[in-house]
Amino acid sequence: MSSTSENVDMLSNLPRDLLSHILSLMPAKFAMQTSILSKNWRYIWKLVTNLDFSDLDIIDLDTKSIHALNCFYEFVDRVLEHHKASQVNILRLRFPCGWFPHSCVSKWISDAVRLNVSELDIPIFPRGLVELPFDLFTLKSLKLLKLYVDGFRFDVDALKFPSSVNLPSLKTLDIYSFGKPPVNAFKLIHGCPLLENLSLTVSWCSDEQEFVFNIPTLKRLKLDTPDCSSVIKKVVFKGDIQATTQAQATSSVNTIQRRQPSMMQRLHNFSLVKCNAM
Repeated sequence: MSSTSENVDMLSNLPRDLLSHILSLMPAKFAMQTSILSKNWRYIWKLVTNLDFSDLDIIDLDTKSIHALNCFYEFVDRVLEHHKASQVNILRLRFPCGWFPHSCVSKWISDAVRLNVSELDIPIFPRGLVELPFDLFTLKSLKLLKLYVDGFRFDVDALKFPSSVNLPSLKTLDIYSFGKPPVNAFKLIHGCPLLENLSLTVSWCSDEQEFVFNIPTLKRLKLDTPDCSSVIKKVVFKGDIQATTQAQATSSVNTIQRRQPSMMQRLHNFSLVKCNAM
């Protein structure tokens, strides 16, 4: 037997758990392509724990053809429908803004819930009221949630929300609210009892805003307020944040009220950021 054959046999005979871990380090399209290597590799891709669809070479994006986009949808559908892992660590998708139906996104999120995903990073195009599976808002396994629109965060107040949110494991949340009081944003925030990292962007506010963050577990907060400098009047912190560093604020906030005297000294990596409109 040749040296090359021996090396192939050694790799193929590794435990399935180890092989699936190796494939989890690859983009989804490469992991799936290993199914043609041999009989032993045929179904390993169904066990990977990281599903990264952010490599847009899956389709020819230069053409933006309906056929190419349908191929992308079918690829994602096939991977998620046939996936056999009991839990997926990461589900990440990236594709052109405005070129995908909400029904696809809703289905993929339902698959993510079924697979007990830990980190969900997915874009949603804001065209009317969007209804996502309510199971997403009570998913016990979810630790990170990012809702984007082709590089921009999605307006969570364009989502149809359940009456209550309970994400008991969520530690990182990155969301966007546009043009109105961020009611859903704070409903989502307050449904995360272990939240440590929060990035909240609020833009094009028309009414005066007061933000109250009652999050005892919070370690990092980024509040981005483009185009809202004249209406954000107060940011209030409640609770005892266990961390150390300095805080900085910009002119977008007129008042910072501290309910605990040592809050700003213990707040880790806090920033209030005002960005110029593009």
